[in-house]
Amino acid sequence: MDTVFDFFSNKYEIIKMSPTGFCGFHELSFCFTGTEASYADIIQDSISVFVNIPEMFQLRTNFANNLNSSRSVNDYTAFMRNAIQRVQSGLSVENDACCEDGHLAAMSLLYDVYLCVLSRKSTVACF
Repeated sequence: MDTVFDFFSNKYEIIKMSPTGFCGFHELSFCFTGTEASYADIIQDSISVFVNIPEMFQLRTNFANNLNSSRSVNDYTAFMRNAIQRVQSGLSVENDACCEDGHLAAMSLLYDVYLCVLSRKSTVACF
């Protein structure tokens, strides 16, 4: 069993997620629901927060900042629906479809939880 420890010596089990390109969404789904299969709900919840706080979408997602900065939350919703269909079909997704800090911040805000991302490289990001 693989484990990792935080700064307070708390031990955490490493649970492998499906290698679909949606690993972050699978992880959040597992944390909130006990199964990685609810990743589409996590994506939709993130989008709901972005609709209500468009600044979070604009400032904390690569999708909003790549290529054309006029990309909207509606554009992102369509893009992510397509990405979900690709994953369900066993295909890969583009990097802009990956879970990033904007999604973690959205989930932290929506569910009033404190999220920490631990890395084997001894780095921590908290939201």
